[in-house]
Amino acid sequence: ITDHDLGAPGDLTRPFEIRVSGQNWKRGTTQGQTAVVYVGVDPTLLGPLLEFKDQKKDQDMPGDKPSRTDDYYLALSLHAEQRYTVIPPAGFSMKRAPEPHSPELRPVKFSTKIEQQPDNSVVVTNTVEIPKRRYTVAEAAKIAAGLKELRSSPVLRLEFTDQVDQLLKDGTEKDGLALARERAKAAPESAAALIRLATTLSMVGANGQALEVCRKAVALDPKSARA
Repeated sequence: ITDHDLGAPGDLTRPFEIRVSGQNWKRGTTQGQTAVVYVGVDPTLLGPLLEFKDQKKDQDMPGDKPSRTDDYYLALSLHAEQRYTVIPPAGFSMKRAPEPHSPELRPVKFSTKIEQQPDNSVVVTNTVEIPKRRYTVAEAAKIAAGLKELRSSPVLRLEFTDQVDQLLKDGTEKDGLALARERAKAAPESAAALIRLATTLSMVGANGQALEVCRKAVALDPKSARA
């Protein structure tokens, strides 16, 4: 964690926000022309609903008391959001937005929204709406089943592809080469950007230029197997 802001919980004129920033969380990988990031649901977002998690404890068991019949009362009702901003490597864009999993939690509502931004970053917003504090045993059972389904569902997987690679596949070699040159020019100390440019030059038949760029990449990163 590199920074955190606890906001102003005493200010009732606006939503209460907690902001946490961090680096090197190891939620994704980058391999050549692809990058993958995994985004889950932080348990703190569902905190008030955890009282419904273990409904089996309320079922009849030999020697136990009868099943619960009293309603449940939560500490609060709320509308909460958990927002992740995923910034892919330079020159990468999301391949396609995955279909988020939204389990049935009625009367509680849970949803996930995925939005790609103009700069190719992706914002993932998990939202939970707890409209009231009081719930019947039947409602609690439905919420518990939905929470179990959510916990067992696959983590959201965002896949990004190199835009240069995509342009080459689409047959627009000129545009792909221009973008590769632009990225190398913007990051002259990046061996990865130079390797991408060298690969692109080789693919369009400019092998002499590709070799020259490769030498520059090796000088920056002598241990690079790709260079």
